[in-house]
Amino acid sequence: MSAKRRQDAVVIPCVSQRGGHPVLVGRDLWEELAGCEREPEGARSVFRKEPGRVVRVPVDDPAILRDVDTPTDLISLQRQVADE
Repeated sequence: MSAKRRQDAVVIPCVSQRGGHPVLVGRDLWEELAGCEREPEGARSVFRKEPGRVVRVPVDDPAILRDVDTPTDLISLQRQVADE
């Protein structure tokens, strides 16, 4: 079965073996992911619990490695992009 049809899959874009963003999380994992703040590695703990449900997709865009979680992150990214 393809990852796009699996509701228990985690799809992670990767550049040079490094996982990036955005991560696609199947509906069956949403509740587990919602409680991940109690896990030592947050969402990674959920993803690593069952490696067979993780699908890594190689991509050519290193921008997937940029993580934007806060307004400060967004401002920093905007400055980086403006300087490029």
